[in-house]
Amino acid sequence: MDKSKVRIRSKEELKSREEGFLEIVDILQKNNIFFFIQAGTVLGARRENYFIKWDWDVEIGIFEKDFIKNYDFIRSELVKKNFKIFHEIKSRKNGKIDLIKDFDERSTVFEILSWSYSFFRKKYYRWQINIPSRFFEKKNTIRFLDRELNCPGPVDEYLTYQYGDWKTPKRSSIKEEYLTKSFFRKKNGIIENIKDKLRSLKKI
Repeated sequence: MDKSKVRIRSKEELKSREEGFLEIVDILQKNNIFFFIQAGTVLGARRENYFIKWDWDVEIGIFEKDFIKNYDFIRSELVKKNFKIFHEIKSRKNGKIDLIKDFDERSTVFEILSWSYSFFRKKYYRWQINIPSRFFEKKNTIRFLDRELNCPGPVDEYLTYQYGDWKTPKRSSIKEEYLTKSFFRKKNGIIENIKDKLRSLKKI
């Protein structure tokens, strides 16, 4: 386990995290770009009513169509706000923008992530993880930092799906120690791989 990754952040670091997060939220909300908070950001909002003090990232999801459509605009607006982009993938599938603000990536990484949809599995996915579509069938929000923010829901069910016993804090940087097996995406069979690739090609 990387102990430096899960160290308790200082008040200054957490304040910077809060300000940076709200700047990103403002950009997306004011321009009607649908997004949702996910993973540890939702967990912190629900359990701590704040960010988890030893978490190292803030995760914001955008469905692939909106992600690629708004990619250049989002990127340029973030740069105007003095965010530093240190890793990015401009792609429908597994696209992302990794950002830092006042501190380096050992303090807080802001991640804007593209999520794809598998019609055959009825799940949203990126890389090795997935979220069943049932968590997005209805509009779900959570009150966080005086904002009403979209998130997978019902919130408690989503957190149980991803973390199991989410009410008990688990301070670890090893995903297998705090994520459930169901959250990890199973390897595709050959046929499903072909179908997903054909679907992706049609959208390009």
